[in-house]
Amino acid sequence: METGNYRSFYVELIDISRKFITTQYRLPADVLLTDDLVDLMKKNNTISQENERVVEDVFVRGDLVKFAKTFPDQQTMEKDLADITAFVKRSSKDLEFENLRKDV
Repeated sequence: METGNYRSFYVELIDISRKFITTQYRLPADVLLTDDLVDLMKKNNTISQENERVVEDVFVRGDLVKFAKTFPDQQTMEKDLADITAFVKRSSKDLEFENLRKDV
């Protein structure tokens, strides 16, 4: 991010996030296109709406950056990193809620 290589930043951020989603939520995020992943998250109802929104916003922006359709500024990249970090921290609550639903 500091070097201004926004494309590499988003490629890596999204790759790490996809691996996390695949492991944490047992969703095939590592093989799905962004639109398909977002649809699956909404149908699956395992991820909170707040977390869904973060993933969708960051992944869609990342796709646009990867294909040179938009050029984010430093502030946007920092916000996206902070949002994904918060998503990771909140993910345990998603799993706790999912486990409670299964016990009912």
